[in-house]
Amino acid sequence: MKIIKEFWHQEIIVMDLPIIAEHVEDFNAFYDTFLTAIHKAKRNPLRPGWSLRHDLIGWREYKFFSKNNPNPQEKPDMRFVYHYDKAPKYFYVLAVGLRNSKETRYSKEQHSVYYMAAERLKKITPAYWQMIQH
Repeated sequence: MKIIKEFWHQEIIVMDLPIIAEHVEDFNAFYDTFLTAIHKAKRNPLRPGWSLRHDLIGWREYKFFSKNNPNPQEKPDMRFVYHYDKAPKYFYVLAVGLRNSKETRYSKEQHSVYYMAAERLKKITPAYWQMIQH
């Protein structure tokens, strides 16, 4: 599936990535795996099981690792929230963050990616989106 354009919410660059940089051992490895995860999600953006609920209906999640070679018993420690608009084939990444082991959708605790995404949707305008080419 050929996706024409990819957009990131501007707060990914100014908020999410700096927070992640404080929590991962190797930011360059994280960034590589993040871009790879986006590429994989774009190949099958409407995959069942990735749909979100509650305040994020219409959005999906993708789970990935923050490092290149995780141990086999490890679970993905990162998430990003995205939307695929199939009419113009646009891919929107709303937020990226660390996996949280407990429900934090309604609080800023641990910088929940789902909380950040829901809050961003409340105030979103076209000016918040930046087209990304990589």
